[in-house]
Amino acid sequence: GAYNFSFDCLLISEVLEHCRDPRAVVHAMERWVKPGGLVIITVPYGPAEYDTPNWHHFRNHIREFEFADLEDIFEAYKRVSKGRIKTEIIDPIVQIGHAAQFGNIINSEENKVIIQSGSERRDVDFTKKPLSEEQLTNAIVRVTRETRNVYFLTGHKEYDIFDKGENGLSDLVKLLSSNRVSSKEIMLGVTGAVPEDCDVLIIPGPHNVLTEKEEGIIEEYLKKGGDALFLIEHIIVTTPDRPLTEEEMHKNPSLNSILNNWGVMVADDIVVDLKSNVGSDVGCPATRNYVPHKAITVGLDYTFYVRPRSISTYENRRDSIQTIPLVLTSSAQTSWGETDRTLNVKFDKALDS
Repeated sequence: GAYNFSFDCLLISEVLEHCRDPRAVVHAMERWVKPGGLVIITVPYGPAEYDTPNWHHFRNHIREFEFADLEDIFEAYKRVSKGRIKTEIIDPIVQIGHAAQFGNIINSEENKVIIQSGSERRDVDFTKKPLSEEQLTNAIVRVTRETRNVYFLTGHKEYDIFDKGENGLSDLVKLLSSNRVSSKEIMLGVTGAVPEDCDVLIIPGPHNVLTEKEEGIIEEYLKKGGDALFLIEHIIVTTPDRPLTEEEMHKNPSLNSILNNWGVMVADDIVVDLKSNVGSDVGCPATRNYVPHKAITVGLDYTFYVRPRSISTYENRRDSIQTIPLVLTSSAQTSWGETDRTLNVKFDKALDS
């Protein structure tokens, strides 16, 4: 029937083994629980109080309920893939020989989906956490996608892909590898061109300027439809009693000679926020003002940035160029791009933006 109330938690205690259709009972219980609530099912610990046939009958009913949900998920994937994805549900106790082919220790308490394509395999364990579409999709992508290549620019004191320290990129390389992405280094001044097999060129925070030749190579690569990720370092800051040298002023280049052609400009400033910051450091703004993006910003709470530079776009850029900001400061009234490198924070309309 219809009810005008709902519960935070609902307990089903050792009764389902007596039900003709336990699956329907569990579905009904779910409708009585608030969104995000909990349904707890307790079962007999062993056959001491319940005879063995009833216990196995109950266990199979619970498995039927789990399998029904899995079948719905699998059917959706088979339908979307137009039959290219084939699925099978195995009970490792009933089909022990078949389950052993996958090299797993037989465990009736374990819930696992094995995704396999050729010699590539990924296991998705959902014993303790609910199975999600994201988990399955990521696993399918990992076993079916061809290996892709990313090249990291070197030669200008960029971050090192082999460095395992806090300033190294070895963890990123490991993560990319787990997603079938191969990471390589490249010195454009030596190679004279971006390799044909490059899927993404990464410029990982150069501290020294690139040569005109190197910038020209990158620009040509982009014009031919190449993909690139630019990681730009913050500018060098100092104190009033120690002026920066000419070399320090040009450290951590903006690469605007390339980016300007694509409607983007990275300023030589430090974004400050007077109200929303970390540890009373106005040069370390905190925000949760994001442009919605399912793959990047969805679900993010506050994030903070140490000495970030402001990025702006040109209104008169080519119509074929689309720019989308992802992160904004918490308020335009309390933040700006400070150009005083001594961090003598004071908004100057003629200099700051």
